[in-house]
Amino acid sequence: MTREEIRRLYAQLSEKFCRGAFEEAWAQCRETVRNYYSCFPLLLQMAGLLLNHSALAGNGKLARQVQEYAAELCVRVKEGSGDVTLLRAANSLEAAASLMLGRPEEATALLKDVNRMPGLGEESIYAAAMQSQGDLSGAKEVLQVCLYRHVTELLSNLSSYLTLVSDEPEGFEEGMRRAEGICSLFRVEELHPYLAAQVAYVGGYGWYQLGEREKTIRYLQEYARLCGLIFPAALRGDAFFDRIDPWISGLELGASAPRNEKLIRRGLVEAVRENPLFAPLKEDPRFRRLVEHLEQELGDR
Repeated sequence: MTREEIRRLYAQLSEKFCRGAFEEAWAQCRETVRNYYSCFPLLLQMAGLLLNHSALAGNGKLARQVQEYAAELCVRVKEGSGDVTLLRAANSLEAAASLMLGRPEEATALLKDVNRMPGLGEESIYAAAMQSQGDLSGAKEVLQVCLYRHVTELLSNLSSYLTLVSDEPEGFEEGMRRAEGICSLFRVEELHPYLAAQVAYVGGYGWYQLGEREKTIRYLQEYARLCGLIFPAALRGDAFFDRIDPWISGLELGASAPRNEKLIRRGLVEAVRENPLFAPLKEDPRFRRLVEHLEQELGDR
């Protein structure tokens, strides 16, 4: 399959999963894999699709079956493909499947070397080589994409880290200060509002863990506001990152999110409304208002 065909199929199947036709979409995934068993980019995208939508299976047994199948697809890619990019992505997805299946020891074994290899500066070398050949525009694009990737990855990892240090008041406060500084410096609210919302959500989560009710409400209100800026959910640049569109177009799914928009909207609402941590806040009218705002803004009731 071509990249464009894979994108169209992914979007179609994602829509089927989300509108309740899970068995039909699940059967179509398996049929597609049987027909294109040596198309490794397709197998990798099918694995990601299944992991992203397995929670919609309706029962734990089927969800587990879907996740096991996704892991098998990742192994198939690792065994049959010689593309380094596909191999790394397949290994990460297999680890994610292992974690979802309740086998964290498998995930850690697959990713045990993740921090052992220091950054090799490949992008800088590549950009320097392009500049030496007179391709200044290409060199700028390479480094701009590199910066964009590192900023977004840094914020994502910072958010995950901050949830782990929410029992350390000084560490959490300093981490939030730095995360918010990055958001402000790179105008993440406009560039990638989903990540900005993630930082605000972690702020609410962490401050509640530390007993700071007022700060919790304030950060969750900011989260609700930022969620309204996310859609349509698509990767994009801005006035500074003005050379990343070709890179985005070259991604396997292009600018599209890996999960269906309806599923993303539902998850953003449920992260606050259904989180048992915030249950004691349900009597606070400010909390009820921000939940109502989320439901109205994102269309999930």
